[in-house]
Amino acid sequence: MGSRVIMPFKTDWRFIEGNYAGAEKMDYNDEHWRLLHVPHDWSIEKSFDPHMACNDEALKKEGTCS
Repeated sequence: MGSRVIMPFKTDWRFIEGNYAGAEKMDYNDEHWRLLHVPHDWSIEKSFDPHMACNDEALKKEGTCS
């Protein structure tokens, strides 16, 4: 049976919004991406929109949007 590997999941995360060809590869140079801390929600990269939640059909069904 193989040995168990424990890897830290909290450091060295980088973010940039969009799709970049080759970014899934281990040798991709992401040094121009923003360093962040996890947990992270990509939506904080945008300006606040108080009506954004109303675009979600699930929230509308629950009555949380007016």
